[in-house]
Amino acid sequence: MTGKVSTVIVLFKKRKKKNGKYPAKLRLTHNRKQQYYSIDNKDRVYEFTEDEFSKIISAKPRGVYKDISIEFLIIEEKAQKIIPSFSEFSFDKFKTHFGISGTDLRNIYYFMDIAIKKYSETGRGLSCFFKKGKA
Repeated sequence: MTGKVSTVIVLFKKRKKKNGKYPAKLRLTHNRKQQYYSIDNKDRVYEFTEDEFSKIISAKPRGVYKDISIEFLIIEEKAQKIIPSFSEFSFDKFKTHFGISGTDLRNIYYFMDIAIKKYSETGRGLSCFFKKGKA
């Protein structure tokens, strides 16, 4: 793999939420280019004030901040395990393998296009999706 890829979770201060907090994001740096990825999931939204975030990344976080710090370590480890699996690193490949939605491999429209092409090639078209007499 050409070039080193570094990972870190940062407070994304470019976008302040209505509640006065900022989102925490995973930042990847490769060949002096940076890309930010959301680490939110369906169970948890990572939004913090600057003070809260400094308590999370401190040397000895306590209480709830320690739990969040451990979650950040797990997210970073996941990213660091994925990166060496590429022969040539690219941000698009990382996005796909990290499980961030919106990529072709996880997009419903991508799979629908494949199905339409498959049925068009066999001469069946879209009529196979709709049965006559039923609405």
